[in-house]
Amino acid sequence: MEEILARLDAKSVSRCKCVSKSWLSLISSPSFMNRHHKQQVPRTLLRQEGLFSVRNSENFDQISAHVFAPLVIENIVWGRYPLDLALVGSQNGVLCLFDKRYHAVYLWNPAIKKIKKLPPSPISHTNPVAIRSIYGFGYEPTTNDFKVVAVTARRQWGSNNSFRGGEQVGVYSLGSNSWTSMEMPDLFSCLVDSSALISQMRKMFSVVLCGSIHWLLGLGGQWKVESIAIVAFDLSTEEFKLIDAPMSVAANKVESISVLSGCLSLLTFDGLGLIEIWVMEKYGAADSWTKHLSVDLVWHPVPLFRGNFFRPRGNFLRPRGVSHNGNLLLDSGEISEHLCFYNKKSNRVQYLCPWKSVMDVATYAESIFLS
Repeated sequence: MEEILARLDAKSVSRCKCVSKSWLSLISSPSFMNRHHKQQVPRTLLRQEGLFSVRNSENFDQISAHVFAPLVIENIVWGRYPLDLALVGSQNGVLCLFDKRYHAVYLWNPAIKKIKKLPPSPISHTNPVAIRSIYGFGYEPTTNDFKVVAVTARRQWGSNNSFRGGEQVGVYSLGSNSWTSMEMPDLFSCLVDSSALISQMRKMFSVVLCGSIHWLLGLGGQWKVESIAIVAFDLSTEEFKLIDAPMSVAANKVESISVLSGCLSLLTFDGLGLIEIWVMEKYGAADSWTKHLSVDLVWHPVPLFRGNFFRPRGNFLRPRGVSHNGNLLLDSGEISEHLCFYNKKSNRVQYLCPWKSVMDVATYAESIFLS
């Protein structure tokens, strides 16, 4: 019976809770929830204008689409989907979302339609012009707990300066449904002039690997990003540390951070069509960064888009993200508002659909967490 239940989809398993007390006890146990999640097929999650869609990681065909529930504030429904909603992270079938307009954080399991709004973080928003929050999200398996990390980011010279020593950090635990506070250590003290350093988030998105949340930052002075940094937060010890980035990668070419085949990876783009994926083959070892993939879109034929006669050159396509199996999602942006993808197996660019504004790409597999 347990073998069969572990292979069902999340919605069906949730329904089985009402069969008997013994089934309810089994399905609600952390060991079963983790086992069920590992049985699910990994998919690719896209956040676009208006909805989240779950797609096949091989060809990006849509499997399902989900709309975030109506946001009700003071008995006013603010549309079906707040456009200011950012994807903080995705793990164990649960999405962490941040509403930038109202500074609200949500945990959402779209497979079973469960939503939890978190209590306000201890980081003050009394001056939202000068102070922002950077969030991270992950699951700690030894305690069966989801955690959300909120880091202060102060407005400075047109940038949000984040992860600075002495700033306030909030750590939320789903198990206790409460926040605790801590102080950010001085991660950049080894730099010659860390006082003038601006550390700016490249994207409001975090990934989890080896029990730690990872963020990608750009480091530099007032006007220029000179290098990149990867900040990690250990979910078990609740300690911050720096992960060495590849020395040979130009900071202004780095697009995003992700997990590829169990390795930390960086996606780069030179603006003219050259896309590279770098992976850290041995976690924590700076000398293990290797170039995993290099694709020059200029030399790859791009399919004609259906319904029009526009055929872009390679430099009009730019990467929006990479799936867990190494396929690239490409966006033609404002030129034609179409999506393509690079298939690693066939080594060619394929047309996907006339859909614009890909904002985030993440790995997703169904689960019954939060049920």
